[in-house]
Order: sequence, then C-alpha cells, then structure tokens
Amino acid sequence: ALVSDAGLRAAARRLKRRLSGPMALLVARGAPGDPLSIMPRLFERFAKLRGERGLTLAGGRFVTRDGRHAVLFLSSKASAFDGAAQRPLLAGLRAAFEAVNRRFGGKLVLDASGVNRFAVKTEATIRADIQRISIISAVGLLALMLLLFRSLRLLLVASLPIGVGMLAGCAAVLAVYGQIHGITLAFGASLLGVSFDYVVHLYCHHAVVPAEPRDGVSPGRATLDTIWKAVLTGAATTTAGFAALGASPFGGLREVALFASAGILATLGATRTLVPAMLPARAREVALRERLVEALARALAALRRRRGALWALVAIALVIVAVGAPRLRRSDELVSLGQLDAKLLAEDNRVRRRVAHAEQMVFVAALGNDEQAALRVNDRVAEVLAAARAAGELRAFRSLADVLPSAARQRAIAKTLREAPRLRERFDAAFGAAGFKPGVFAPFFAELRRSPPAEPLSYRELEASPLSTLARHTRLALDGGRVAFLTLLTDLRDGDALARRLKTIDGARLVRQEALMARAGRAYQRDTSRLLVVGLVVVLMLIGVRYRHARRSAAAFVPALLGAAVTMATLALAGIAIDLVAMTSLLVVVSMGVDYGVFLVDAAAEQHERRLAASLLSVVVAGLSTVLGFGLLALSEHPVLRSIGLTAMVGIVACMLLAPAAIVLMGEKR
Repeated sequence: ALVSDAGLRAAARRLKRRLSGPMALLVARGAPGDPLSIMPRLFERFAKLRGERGLTLAGGRFVTRDGRHAVLFLSSKASAFDGAAQRPLLAGLRAAFEAVNRRFGGKLVLDASGVNRFAVKTEATIRADIQRISIISAVGLLALMLLLFRSLRLLLVASLPIGVGMLAGCAAVLAVYGQIHGITLAFGASLLGVSFDYVVHLYCHHAVVPAEPRDGVSPGRATLDTIWKAVLTGAATTTAGFAALGASPFGGLREVALFASAGILATLGATRTLVPAMLPARAREVALRERLVEALARALAALRRRRGALWALVAIALVIVAVGAPRLRRSDELVSLGQLDAKLLAEDNRVRRRVAHAEQMVFVAALGNDEQAALRVNDRVAEVLAAARAAGELRAFRSLADVLPSAARQRAIAKTLREAPRLRERFDAAFGAAGFKPGVFAPFFAELRRSPPAEPLSYRELEASPLSTLARHTRLALDGGRVAFLTLLTDLRDGDALARRLKTIDGARLVRQEALMARAGRAYQRDTSRLLVVGLVVVLMLIGVRYRHARRSAAAFVPALLGAAVTMATLALAGIAIDLVAMTSLLVVVSMGVDYGVFLVDAAAEQHERRLAASLLSVVVAGLSTVLGFGLLALSEHPVLRSIGLTAMVGIVACMLLAPAAIVLMGEKR
C-alpha cells in the first residue's frame, strides 16, 4: 500500500504538511533520503510502546501528556528483593526529592512504582513482627521457666541449642541458595522452638525423676540417657517429615525444609553434648512445680478410673472433624501468601495509570525455538490482534512487531520497495504533482539500488541502541534457548474470542496471570499434599521401627494425626481456607504431637508413676512453650506468619489435650 499510486500521493501530502510545520528544518534535512516518512512513522511506533497514554519529552525529560507530572525511570543492578541494596536506594531517592521539594516550597508530590518498594515494606513488616513477637515470647518463656524451675540459668542454657540450630540452618540455606528469605527465617526460628522441647523434657525429668549419677557421667547426662531414645525419635521424625518437603517444586518450601533439617539436627547435637554438663546436680525444689506434678498425676489417675472420659475426648475430636470437614476450603492463590501494603498499592496504580495504560496481568506470548522463530510468530500475533481490535475484542495492544518485524518480513518489505513496478516513474508523478522538484530524492533511490542491501535490524542492535528501554521488557529468554516476545493488551473485552483466534497460530499463547497463578497454586498444593503424605508415612515407619509394636506405634502416632485433623476442621469452622503455609505448619503439629505421644508411651511402658508424671509435666510445659514461641505468630500482621501461628496454636493445644489418649490406645492394665 505504501508504494501504490494512492500510497505515494498520500506520502507526498504528508511530507509537504511536515515541511510546513515547526520541525521543517529537521524534516528537510532527512527528506531526500526518506520521502516516504518511514523513520518518523517508526518513531511513532516506538512511542506506542510507551503506552496508549504514554509520555512526551519536554526539555529532554519525560513528562506525562497532560504536562503535570515529570517521570524518571530507574533500574538497579541489585535484585528488587535484595533489601540490603534497595533500602539505601529508596532512602536516597526520598532524600533527593525532599531536597528538591524544599526549593519549591514543599508543593511537590512524589509518587513511585516498583517491586522493590513492596519487597522492602514486606521485609520491614516481617522484621517488626518477629521483633515484637520475639519479645512477647521471650517474656512468656522467661516467666514460665522462672515459675516452674526458679532458675534463669536454665533458660539461658536452653537458648544455647536453639542458637546453634539457627546458625546451622542459616549456614545451610546460605551455602545452597546464597540468601535467606525473611519467611524462611521466621518459620525456621519458630520451628527450632520445637527443639526447645528437647531441653524442656530434660529439665522436667531432671527435676522430677533425676537419674542416679554414674562414674564419669554427670547427673544431667544420666537423666538425658533415660529419655534419649524418645528425644532421638522425636528429632528423627521431625527431620524426616521436613526432609520430604525438600522435593517440593516450590522454592520456598525447599528452603524451609533445608533450614529445618539442618537446624534440628544441630540442635539435637547441642542438646546432647552441651546442655547436660551445664545442669546442676539437683534441681531446685519449687512448690508450684510439685503441685502441678501432683495435679497431673491425680488427673491421670482419675482418667484411668474413668476411661470413658478419654474416649469422650476422642469422640469430641471426631465430631469436630466430621462437622468441619465439609466446610474445608483450599486456597490455591499464591497471592494469598503475601500482603501488599494498601497505601503503596494505590500509589503504584496511580503511577501506572499515568505512565502506561496496558494491563499487566494479561498479555500474549509469541514463542519460538530461537529469536527469529519467535519474531515470526510475533508478526502473525500482531495481525490477529489487529483483527481482534477491529472486532471490538480489545481496545489496544503494544507489540514489538511495529518496530522490529522478523528478518523475513523486513526483507520482504525491502524487496517490495526495490521491485515495485515503475516506482521511479510513479513516484515522480505523485511528488511532482505535490510541487516537489525532480531529482531532489535521488539519495532515496540510490539506497534502493545499493548492493548488497542492508541487513535486517536485529533485537541485539535494538537492545544496544538508546531505544533499548522501550523494547527490553518485551523479550523473555526461556530454557533450552527458546525465546518469547510479549504483547501487552489494553481493555481486553472478550478473552475467550481472542484465545480462539490465537489457537490458529502455533506458538502463540494468551496468558492471564491470575489464572496462571491459580493453576500454579493448585499444582503446588497438590505436590505439597503428596509430599506431606510421604512425610507422614516416613514418620509412621520410623515410629514402627522404634517400637516394633502395633499398639504402641498407634498410641504415639494416632493422637498427633487426629490433632492435625482437628486443626484443619477448626480452621474450616472459623472460615479460614487451608493454604500452602497452613499445610506445611500441619507437619509441625504432627511432629510435636508425635513427640508428646512418644514420651507418654515410653513412660507408660516403664510402669513408673513418677516418670509418667514427669512426662506429663514435660508435655504440658513443651506445649505452653511452643504456643509462646510459635503460636504467638498468630498476632502477626503478615498473612504468612499469621497462618503459621494460627495453625500451630490450634494444633498444639489439640495435641496436648489428645496426648493422654495414647495411654488408652496402649490398653494399659492397671
């Protein structure tokens, strides 16, 4: 159409109009080599890549088309999620703006957009939550330990294995991934609170039923030896359960699995090697602790006489599960794992509306085995989108095909120009009729006759030019050398119709990120569910190997499993959907419940009333300490931490109440 008679007449009129405009001198300089205004039209297409509303230049700076907002584009070498790099960058930008604003009397307003702002805000929220909850947790644990043991020393000694576990977990994650996410740190720190139970069990048994010291063995070590099998079993089941998550396709879960496994093993080693030697030969007598031990012993004796009460407790748990199970909802959305600050989000939307009006959540991807294959697909996508726009299925689109067609299309266009029949004759007639002198456009025809013709423009050349920022976001490098070019859409009105059009193009995909993330969420949920089942099977196998007795194995495992079921049912009754984080937290609940069951089963098997009372005390203290260290995350503002805390709090309380059922399951004869 460009070199048809009508196209040539239109080009002549267009050039004449531009020569009478304010840019006449600049146009006159380029017109002899570009009478068809190819370059100006190319720049207009580049302007389209800036968005429908787009930007304009004023004094060499970007401003919005209404002239009210100056726009500055920045990119950082560091990742947007690198808080150490992004915090000073954002602070520096704010300080620079404040300095400029003072010069203008404080009348300026700064709006900004960027993933880094959300990442820094999320990190700050998590840090603040962890700090606040850690203080509350520390105060609660301090009060609990002082009330029951009257010893600040014991609390300090108990913190030593946890510190070792934190260092080991951080070192393992940093060695493998090079960085550690705040969620991993929060979840891992809370999980290592489970390891605090190992020390709690040792303290309680050392205070209530201390072992007789042997030659060369400290009293603390002698006591630890009496419960070591139970401690080792608990650590093994917890580590095995989380190790199963190491096969998850979700990177966050793999990070948590590595942190937990390394941290728990290190904590176990520190408990074995460091803690016993630091315990006093005899624990201080504490009246409150003795009264609690006696109360637990009396309660257990009453339950033995009235076994129906224990079965009633189990029945209540089953009723909760039966009522809650039909209401169980699963959250597949990965976005539910995060929480965007409302103020930042509103500001981000304002910036995007002013700078670019394309929708960020819907786009078309043109895929190919190499760059040229992807560009050829992109050419066809642009044609289909133009037809869809004409049919009213969308309002606009922004495609790289406008400025970088495939090499094949560029050669075809050049060939059309060079081989157009009687081009010089028809050109002179059209431009002569518009008042242009013959021979003025000789440079244009000399370029057409050049041999060999110029090579097609490549993406690499475009990327190396000052126009790279306008095109860089449209290209994705995929695995296996494959390439994708993205076309952003504006106001998609009939996605199904557009999807049907694109099905005719091999390699074209309409991508709706919301649906894509939902599918990814379902896949992660499905894979994580399978891994959790694998983890539970491994835990059950370890329990079976430990006891080699079906009834005792069931007594140690079933209450924990029932506690997890009660947790899910309770969350469902509260209207809380089960997401990826809650499912992972359930593994902690099962691990804790198994620990409680193992200690009670071991103590009951020994037929030693005082030891059984000590185990009951250790279960109660361990449960309370876990609620203080883990369950308090329910107070967090961040949804991930809050989900961890709620799940843990409900689950641990359920396991504490169901733990005595282990004795019933054993079928004790008294």
